[in-house]
Amino acid sequence: MNDLLFDTPWYLIIGLALLGAVMLYRGINRRMGGLKWAGLAAVVVAIAAVVLSRLVETGSERVTRQTRELVAAADSRDWKGFARHLDPKVSFLFYAGREQLTSGAAKTMDAVGVKNVTVGNFEVKPEPGGYTVTFTATADVNMMPQRPPTNWKFLWAKDPASDGYLLYRIEKLPDPQFGTEPVTSRLVRP
Repeated sequence: MNDLLFDTPWYLIIGLALLGAVMLYRGINRRMGGLKWAGLAAVVVAIAAVVLSRLVETGSERVTRQTRELVAAADSRDWKGFARHLDPKVSFLFYAGREQLTSGAAKTMDAVGVKNVTVGNFEVKPEPGGYTVTFTATADVNMMPQRPPTNWKFLWAKDPASDGYLLYRIEKLPDPQFGTEPVTSRLVRP
């Protein structure tokens, strides 16, 4: 319900505004006070929905932003910023815990020469206690002449100590052409 209130779809806002404008116009032209006020109310509700959507960050918007921040921190080698988004018990393949994952990510990115990481194709799904974010990342890699896309799933849980979310599990999703081997075989083990 909060997502609908604070992240109202544009088609709903536009539809409500158009309906309100038509009702307002007909109410004024036909001198129908009830129709005029109903149209005005619909336009005001559409404007309020736009304002609320811009002022309040929903959980799905927050985990999308935090995913971008986490990837940007890794790309810029800001490992304190990277670790700030991780749950103390985060897991990814053979990495267990914040320190191990941060250290492994730092060593792997330097060893493989990962830079200029970009992310896109976000799909956010609410889960009990958090969100799942599925996305595609591309990067320049020393060993490859092109920017191969990789698919990822981040599982975020509500942080009880703050208003945000912490990443508690990372999954490398298989690529239809290459599987997961090209990525997982290059990871530096703890």
